[in-house]
Amino acid sequence: MASERSARWDEPLFDAIPDAVLVVDQSRRVVFANAAVATVFGYQSADSVGSNVDNLLPTLFQPAYHDGLERIFANPQVAAPGEPFPLMAERADGCQVAVSIRVSPFQRNGETFALAVIRDIHENHQLGEAQRVSEMHFRILAQVLHALQEAPADPTSVLEVATAQLAASLGDACVVAMIDEAGEHLVPRVFHHKDPYGEEVMREIFLSGPVILGAGIAGEVAATGEPTNISGIPTDQMKASVRSEYQSYFDSFATSSVLVVPIKTDGGVIGTIGLSREAPYTKSDQALLEDIAVSISVGLSRATLSRDLADSQAMLTAVADNVPAAIGYWDRNLRNVYANKTYLDLVGTTAEQCRGKHASEILGPDQFAAVLSHLKAAIAGEPQVFDREIVNSQGVTRHVQATYVPDLVDDEVAGVFVLLVDNTERVEVEREVERRERLFRLIFDHAPQGIAVLGADFSFQRVNEALSVELDRDPKWLMLRKFTDLLEGAELKKFIEHASQLSSGAVGRVSFELRLPGVDGRSHWVRCSMAVIQDHESTSRSPGGSALFVCNFEEITAARSRRQKLEYRARHDSLTGLLNRDAFKEILAAVKHGRRGTDSAYALMFCDLDYFKDINDRYGHLLGDAVLETVADRIQSAVRKSDIVARLGGDEFVVLLSDVDSMDACYTVAEKIHESLEIPMKSEDLDVELGVTIGVCIAAAGSDPQLVLNVADEALYEEKVTKRGSTRIVDLRL
Repeated sequence: MASERSARWDEPLFDAIPDAVLVVDQSRRVVFANAAVATVFGYQSADSVGSNVDNLLPTLFQPAYHDGLERIFANPQVAAPGEPFPLMAERADGCQVAVSIRVSPFQRNGETFALAVIRDIHENHQLGEAQRVSEMHFRILAQVLHALQEAPADPTSVLEVATAQLAASLGDACVVAMIDEAGEHLVPRVFHHKDPYGEEVMREIFLSGPVILGAGIAGEVAATGEPTNISGIPTDQMKASVRSEYQSYFDSFATSSVLVVPIKTDGGVIGTIGLSREAPYTKSDQALLEDIAVSISVGLSRATLSRDLADSQAMLTAVADNVPAAIGYWDRNLRNVYANKTYLDLVGTTAEQCRGKHASEILGPDQFAAVLSHLKAAIAGEPQVFDREIVNSQGVTRHVQATYVPDLVDDEVAGVFVLLVDNTERVEVEREVERRERLFRLIFDHAPQGIAVLGADFSFQRVNEALSVELDRDPKWLMLRKFTDLLEGAELKKFIEHASQLSSGAVGRVSFELRLPGVDGRSHWVRCSMAVIQDHESTSRSPGGSALFVCNFEEITAARSRRQKLEYRARHDSLTGLLNRDAFKEILAAVKHGRRGTDSAYALMFCDLDYFKDINDRYGHLLGDAVLETVADRIQSAVRKSDIVARLGGDEFVVLLSDVDSMDACYTVAEKIHESLEIPMKSEDLDVELGVTIGVCIAAAGSDPQLVLNVADEALYEEKVTKRGSTRIVDLRL
């Protein structure tokens, strides 16, 4: 019978379709299946004919398909082809596969059938599901880590924070139990559930009392230190664990699942954390919970350490309160964390009133506005030293020298240390001295900076002593010459251009940097501020008549050197000396806009050290930093002179290879990096063998470098998953 029905539907057109095609009659029996059914479901088309279509669908998804069939058979004349809808199908080997089904009415010889076109979307479904789970897990872990960071220094509060986040995100119920001091029992400490009634029920299970180590699921985990992931626990078994008045709670669950992992410290297992819900827990769920257990362990250690340091903090507070300077600390959100007694007296408040308040509330709007730019600079990582006036709590104006020092934690500014030194007496003396000196400044020759008056032809008309010293020239020697006689090349051209702007009236004043040669052959830099005046009473016969240039010269050699050093630090990694992330972004922007001067292909190489965290954990961050410095030197030595190496952060390095003519060129550089890092790093305190995984992307000139970098990063990730310590190259030109 099945072969006869199949013969009636033997359509070559259907077998040419790459999607699976099923024709189903009103009894839900398959009357035709094309060849693609074997690819999607694992059944031969002949084996499918005559079987019930429900055999291809898990029970959970059958109602959705039945609805489509009923709609078609109820009124085939008006039933339009349905929209494709996704569901899970069941293969011949028992595995489930994600498919998209479109069901349409089909009539033949007066009989109505349902025509189902089925497309395999399992690969896209798996990728989307994996990404969704990964993003959810990352969000949960980030929330728990942030909450633990903000939790008070109290162990119970740490546990409350973690369980609340987990119960809301990953399970119906979450419980933490800790091993007692005797090391014999596991004592439930903190519990959270999504709904009040469920919490009441589950407390009967999880918080009924201490558990002997080795007994029950949590007790066994505590005793062995190994996680347990159990799914499919029968409802009757869960009901048996609670009193009769709570047993109805489990009627809505087909089965239950429990995931329990140990909480460990260096001394061993200290407790367990468990989750419970209906749906099974995956391996990634278990990995996430194990990461959170580590975070809880760190949070508990931090809370214990905070208590141990309480006495030391009290002593430090006493010392700080007796320092004759105002000391404070602001977090990166400009909220007060600490202020010593001198600081509190200065602003007229108490520690309780001050702590946690925003700087604008404590300083007032005017004084806050006066220091805001310095606070922002300090938050950006730039130390600040400046003088300011403040009005103290008695209404008296005080002159202070303010020092703002960024608090760097893992290369991130966590807050700002503030030191205010009262310099009122010194400032008042300086102002009096300045008032008196102002009288003498009228005498040109005693001006503190170099000043010259030049004629229209740039001849020296007058010079002061300070300029004579700056130029290391005798005043009489200068008066016989022109200022332009001291300049040459680009500096001479620069000076004349600025002077011409003044002479033409285009500008009223100019200021520019100028390099002046010294008598000893060493150049020094000055800032030349220049204006033009008209001396109508002048008897000068120089070309240009009465026009005079008044020039002020400020020595900036040291300041310019400091600025160049700051600019260098802003573009380079402070640990390794390589270009930092911001500088590398600028280089990528130059590549994108064709400013690198090459029309050939280029490549971006993403390098990530293997198991570097283990080195930090074993040797500490100080030696870990030493390893990173050595890695940076070896990578720099391994690449070509034309290549650019940068450190993006952590143990991630990136290399820009220009003028790449083939994949072999990239393999050659990558192999040199592998070889250089395989050499053991040994010292008195260190014995390390490193590996590195490399992802490379080659692209044609003009390709978006950010896209190229992303592809290199993906290649690195894929290579780490499959084979660490090797290189994967993607050529976008192919």
